[in-house]
Amino acid sequence: MGSLLFSMKGRINSAEFLKGAIILITINVILSALSHFMAGLMVWFVLVSIILIWPWLAIWVKRFHDGGRSGWMVLVAILVWAVVGWAFSLIVNMVIPIDKTVIEAAAASGDIGEIIRVSIESVKPQFFLRLIFSVVGSLIVVLLFNAIIKSDPEENQFGEPTT
Repeated sequence: MGSLLFSMKGRINSAEFLKGAIILITINVILSALSHFMAGLMVWFVLVSIILIWPWLAIWVKRFHDGGRSGWMVLVAILVWAVVGWAFSLIVNMVIPIDKTVIEAAAASGDIGEIIRVSIESVKPQFFLRLIFSVVGSLIVVLLFNAIIKSDPEENQFGEPTT
């Protein structure tokens, strides 16, 4: 498990990539849910989420390596994921709009703590819809790229073929 999520060397096949992605999506869902219900620990949850960027990069890089491509192709996957996330965010904001007058009033006060608190409170009604869209969006990108990246059946510069 350690080499799957933490090493960027080598190759992983489609099934291993899906396994790693599902593990990371599950961890993200748990962290999101905990941060929603335990807002006082949000800084820690954000910190763990930042740390999880490495395992995401590791599985993507190795998946691209399996297809004989450079690990830098992960930037394309990140761009697609960002566009999908942005589109889903627009949909969520249309379905459950944020009350911007409350945020503007907090901003007028100049109190940074109040601005953060009000901003967090303003998006709480959107939480479950954002969480569902986050999971669906991540799965769409993972499944799309996993289908596109065909395993190189021969040994390549990144290692032995995967089974």
